[in-house]
Amino acid sequence: MSAENPICVTALAGLSPIGHTIEATCASIRTGLNRFAEHPYCQSATLDPETDIPEPITISPIAWLDPELEGVERLFAMAIPSLHQLTQKGRLKRADLARTGLFLALPEEEPATAAQDIDDRAVFALAERTGLAAAPRIEANQAGHAGVLMHAARASELLARGELDFAIVGGVDSYLMVNRLEDLDEAWRGKSARNVDGFLPGEACGWLLLETAEKAAKRHAGIMAVIAAAALDREPETYFSEANSTGAGLSRAIASVLGDGGVSWAVCDLNGESYRAFEWGLVQARLESLANLARVDHPADCLGDVGAASGALLAAYAVECLRRGWASGGSALLWASANRGERAALLIKTAAATGGNHAGHH
Repeated sequence: MSAENPICVTALAGLSPIGHTIEATCASIRTGLNRFAEHPYCQSATLDPETDIPEPITISPIAWLDPELEGVERLFAMAIPSLHQLTQKGRLKRADLARTGLFLALPEEEPATAAQDIDDRAVFALAERTGLAAAPRIEANQAGHAGVLMHAARASELLARGELDFAIVGGVDSYLMVNRLEDLDEAWRGKSARNVDGFLPGEACGWLLLETAEKAAKRHAGIMAVIAAAALDREPETYFSEANSTGAGLSRAIASVLGDGGVSWAVCDLNGESYRAFEWGLVQARLESLANLARVDHPADCLGDVGAASGALLAAYAVECLRRGWASGGSALLWASANRGERAALLIKTAAATGGNHAGHH
């Protein structure tokens, strides 16, 4: 990425259990709010089905979504209104779409999502419904937590090469479909009285609009933050391996984005599972560039685990904190780990990194 013409974030949008807008979501994360609740009818299995009383599964739901809405339609109920918000905030015109890429992170491929026909083809249906079908590049992945950061790295390369003028990068996910909840409970991944090594299932959607600083300046768009570096890698011992993570892939990704510098603040996708915590411990012990790390935020504390939407919410929170003065130091390290081994890291800096004060207000 060029230091003279960096890739910039010029608009944010999204929604979550703790905010109908991305701004409300970020403010709620900062104050530690959550909306954890018992699922209206799904119950966790018990250690002894004959004697134990089942307990409701605790979830982090978007209140206005019908609990019985399933599959792609549940995802689109979140993605479509927030995508419209992004195009309005970013002041994208119809003519701009000919030079705009759409990059969407979708739920990981697993039996429950496959049974509901949730796969990477969903991005084309979303593009049709939102008037983006003419976009010259439409891409999706099912890389879970790492999906959005992977797309941000890919989109940044295309923007830097001049193949696109704009990139719409987002993620949407929901663990609150009945089959997914049942599968999580059966696999002992949901947090409950019988399982402390688990996470609270959530749902959310988030979007970022990316463009070069030069393009933003030409159209007088407010620059909210700068993507200073991005790196991707892989972990050989995945979540589904019998062994713990080696921390190797995540260490390489973080070392790549930090280079010879350091950082005092990280925003990450830790969700309560020991696999992720163990990996992060290895990374911290391994990298001298993290020696001055003073603050680590993990929004899943407030959102629950939001799967493929994680990267977008991490990025939005970092951007909002940097531009509103909620964080010191002027930069944030973002990292995310996918269950199947993908690892991604981004370094985000304040708008001042463009060489001028272009902080946007949306």
